[in-house]
Amino acid sequence: MLSLVSVVAPTPVAANVTAATVTVGTPAPAAASNYTVVFTTTIALTTAAADTITIEFPAGTTSGTTIANDIAEAHVTVNNTQAASIATSGRRLSITPGAGVAAGTVTVAITATKITNPAPEGTSYTLKVYTSKEPTAVTSNAYIVDSVVTAGTPVNAITEVDTASQYTVPVTLVTGLTALAADTITITFPDTTTVPTSISNAAYVTVAGTVLTSTSAYSASGQTVTLTTPVDVSSGGEAKNIVFAVGVGIKNPKSVESNWTLKIYTSQDRAVATSGTYATTNAAEAKITQVVWETKDAYIPLNTCSSGFKIETRDVNGVAATVTNPTTFNVGADGGTFYSNANCSTITTTVAIAQSASASAGDNLYYKNATAGTKTLTATPAGSQTWTAASATVIVNPALQLYGAGELKDSYATFALAIAGALPYDTIKVAASTYDEVVTVNKANLTIESIDGAASTTLTSTGTTVTVDAANVTVGGTGKGFTIKSTSGTNPVVNVGTTSGATIDGNSIIGAMDGALGNGGLIAVGNQDSTVASNVTIKNNTIVALKSVTTAEVAGVRMDAKDSTLEGNSFTDGDGTTTQAVDSGIWLNHVEANAAGAGVTSLTIRNNTFTGAIGKRTHQGASKGAGAVELYNIDGSVTISGNTIQNANDGIYFGSGSDVASGATVTIKQNTISGNVWGIESKAEGSGTITAKYNDITGNTSWGLLQVYRADGDHDIVINAQHNWWGSASGPLHTASNPSGQGNKVGRDDAAGKDANYSPWLAAAQAGVVSSGKAQYATSVVLSNKATQSGSTWSGGWNTFSTPIALDAAGDTWAEVLDLAGLTTSDVTIYEWNGTTFTVPTTIEPLKGYFVQLKTTSAKSLTIRYSTQLNPAWTRDLTTGWQLISLAKLSGYAANLALASISGKFSQVIDPISGVVLDTTSGTTDTMAVGKGYWAFMTASGTLAGFSTTPVAFDAVP
Repeated sequence: MLSLVSVVAPTPVAANVTAATVTVGTPAPAAASNYTVVFTTTIALTTAAADTITIEFPAGTTSGTTIANDIAEAHVTVNNTQAASIATSGRRLSITPGAGVAAGTVTVAITATKITNPAPEGTSYTLKVYTSKEPTAVTSNAYIVDSVVTAGTPVNAITEVDTASQYTVPVTLVTGLTALAADTITITFPDTTTVPTSISNAAYVTVAGTVLTSTSAYSASGQTVTLTTPVDVSSGGEAKNIVFAVGVGIKNPKSVESNWTLKIYTSQDRAVATSGTYATTNAAEAKITQVVWETKDAYIPLNTCSSGFKIETRDVNGVAATVTNPTTFNVGADGGTFYSNANCSTITTTVAIAQSASASAGDNLYYKNATAGTKTLTATPAGSQTWTAASATVIVNPALQLYGAGELKDSYATFALAIAGALPYDTIKVAASTYDEVVTVNKANLTIESIDGAASTTLTSTGTTVTVDAANVTVGGTGKGFTIKSTSGTNPVVNVGTTSGATIDGNSIIGAMDGALGNGGLIAVGNQDSTVASNVTIKNNTIVALKSVTTAEVAGVRMDAKDSTLEGNSFTDGDGTTTQAVDSGIWLNHVEANAAGAGVTSLTIRNNTFTGAIGKRTHQGASKGAGAVELYNIDGSVTISGNTIQNANDGIYFGSGSDVASGATVTIKQNTISGNVWGIESKAEGSGTITAKYNDITGNTSWGLLQVYRADGDHDIVINAQHNWWGSASGPLHTASNPSGQGNKVGRDDAAGKDANYSPWLAAAQAGVVSSGKAQYATSVVLSNKATQSGSTWSGGWNTFSTPIALDAAGDTWAEVLDLAGLTTSDVTIYEWNGTTFTVPTTIEPLKGYFVQLKTTSAKSLTIRYSTQLNPAWTRDLTTGWQLISLAKLSGYAANLALASISGKFSQVIDPISGVVLDTTSGTTDTMAVGKGYWAFMTASGTLAGFSTTPVAFDAVP
């Protein structure tokens, strides 16, 4: 052991050492550690001159003021040669090399953990280095003294070089991490590892079993990845895994090595730790990596003679591997059979095949299992091969394939096992078969779909067959649905519960319910008023109710929901009887409003088809379902649009106790409602609004629209049912206000109730409205041979005149009109404008204005003989220049609406008698009066439409 001496620096020279770096073997505070110091010198050191290297450690190293004097020569090497002598002074360590040191890079290694780190944690510790030939000290890089995680051995699931693999990195923390503090974990992969700078799906990375909060929680540069922890991670205990799925795209290093390591630290344990070692292997070696499931045995054959597993040999890049020499495939003593797909010949349980170098391996080999269970296929090359034997394990009878990030991950025998093995955003693909299993989906963001569609893939049970118990779950899809059946029970066939984001798409739902409607529908959404579901989509399903053993109604879909959609579903004929109801419609039990400030709740029922006898329930002598769409407890916004509703008791029914709350709306538009007992029946009450418009309501045997009187009639809601087609241009039959109507009947069931609001109506079917974007309207008129037109009163002097509708052909001349008014031709001068001059008319036509000079001093009231026929096509072609026009409605009308058909084609409209220029833009200032004529200056040709053809803004089905 050497004694403690002082080191006296020699006279400085011009050159100095440079580029000093330090590595601390165990960088924890107050820990004994190895140190490695690397620097560059420009002047060689010699043993003859007893040249020295001096390292000055930072304050706090070892005991705080001095370096321990028990450092021996054996503890220090210079360029891998043991030191000749050691001296210490305070925090300085002076080393005489054991051999000469050439100019260039110098590495000093201090081993046997003879240096103790400073106790305070820090990220900016530095030491100084100089030599006796270059005595000006150089400061090293900053190094960290902090707690160090324990990094276990990483697992790269696929070991082939330069190949994407899943990585699992186990770590044990000294200091825990919190998500609230946005703590981070940093991992550096070895050189030549490919590390993507971003990820497309946050679910590709998990920390302690929890996916990242977003893709932005991942960042990378070069080979270094930093993750913001999505969950609190405790210190100590079992190692916590950080998993990078294969979808991240991290590729192994590009060379074969058995000692790769990772570097890892956290925002709390800041000193860098080194992991255990992992290996990469040669990518040139091909392996059997996949046994492809083709079909379940005894269902859809692969060919005319066999079914089972197709065997494919693939290399590590997924390319078919070729076999140049005979190779033996074996499944042990299973008892199954190998087949040649080329000629359907039976081979043996253990088979050797030979293929040419140009053939894809496994082209003609299939294995048909003899029994269900787990099978392990092994392959053994015979002779010299360029590929390595491997084995693949598969599960038979049946196969559910689990996919993640588009890649096949595993196969399972049951739904329960497949769901248990799934991660969020995975897809379970189901082979064609019949599965007698209760399916409970309790993992979020999971998709379950069939491979061959609903016709060949059936899920069945005696109770609820499918339960969705997690958010954002999809069952089915376009061409990927199931036949989902339940043969008995009091529970729904598919129960969505109170989750959010569920999608039930492209399925055939068949079942019975032994109980009342309120127990749930064949598809049940929500929890009967107590809790609603949200953002649920039920679309493109076929829904058939089997007969119930009670007389209660059974809904096809029962909804307690908000912000949801039922679209493109088909509700077809059930097999009930007159005493066994199968009301396979939609039952809206509760539509909830959003919280204040959270937007407008919406529930949309669109483009569904309710056909056949929707159930068979005797009512008023008709065997029909109770209601295609029934509504109760509406607190939000409901839109019912584009549906075909036929052969129900009630096409749309607002039931007893139904309430449309203040601010809530129900809009019924562009539906075909025909062949029911009642088209729309309403017992609704509350202070919300119900609007029915642009519907075809025809051929309903009892009522097109019935307003049912409630005992608390003050709260009854009158449906605004204007602008519908009732089956006739004459409008619906209303015994009091439109007795000549030949369309479906409208009205109320009690004199004390509130009456139907139906006028004006469409004068043509809504299909024409949809195609043209313009609605043709008619309105209720009580026609008689002689009716006084109120407002047609002439004063002495000049007047204008017009008729709102056509006159009777037997009384449409001025002489006949004047005779009816008690005037003679000598009392009146009448003129019409033909575009260039005034002429005396022979007949009176609607949409024309006339000048009338009354030569008597007393006012006269005109009586007009109207036509008894409503013509829905009154129009008048107008050319440019001044035209004398009229309003063709039975009451005053806002000028901008009355002239909507020529909007943009005139510059002004003037009352000739008063000289007032009408406001034709806002419609709030001036109206056009019945029985008067107006000057309009046409800037372009146009067609003026009467009250039965006035175009209006048309809101199409969304």
